Amino acid sequence: MSNSLKNDLILLKELQDLDFQIIDANKKIDEVNGSHDFLKNRIDSCNFILSEIERLNVVDKISFENIKNLVKDQKFCFENFLDEEDSVAVCISKIEQLKQKFENKFSENAENVKSVSDEYGKLIEDLNSKRKNVVSILQPNFLKVYDRLFHTFEDKVVVTPLEDNICSHCHVRCCAQKAVDVLKFENIVFCENCGRILFVE
Repeated sequence: MSNSLKNDLILLKELQDLDFQIIDANKKIDEVNGSHDFLKNRIDSCNFILSEIERLNVVDKISFENIKNLVKDQKFCFENFLDEEDSVAVCISKIEQLKQKFENKFSENAENVKSVSDEYGKLIEDLNSKRKNVVSILQPNFLKVYDRLFHTFEDKVVVTPLEDNICSHCHVRCCAQKAVDVLKFENIVFCENCGRILFVE
């Protein structure tokens, strides 16, 4: 039993490492998509402001204050890019220039988004394949414990080393009997303080 448990603990640690890599890869994809979405929202805001200026100018003569309020309503952090001396035409021109800058960055960013998505998408595929292999070898009851803890703990750390009778996750000293139990490899041993599975490397 001890050799089998030791192997399962090694597999649990490997599974955890793979899950962390998958999480990191997904975060990277989300980051580039988030920056791309930000630029798209800014372009949409510029389009909205320009169409509102046009609509309001037809109904009633639009003032600088109307334009500034439109820009403020769209939560632009650079609403001071307009000067009170600017005419409506100058304001429109500045907003169009700003929109063009966002469109240029959006186009440049599109290539980066595709490249990063492709690269990390492939990495996630490879990691999921490795994960599937580890899961197929692991005892089902250990996998259930791992999955339950993985979804319980916010930081997703399930398996952690015991070093000098100290849990390396919460840094609390375990009682001597716990340390002996970890070394016996007869049962899964949990940290009394943080609930992580303990093992010795």
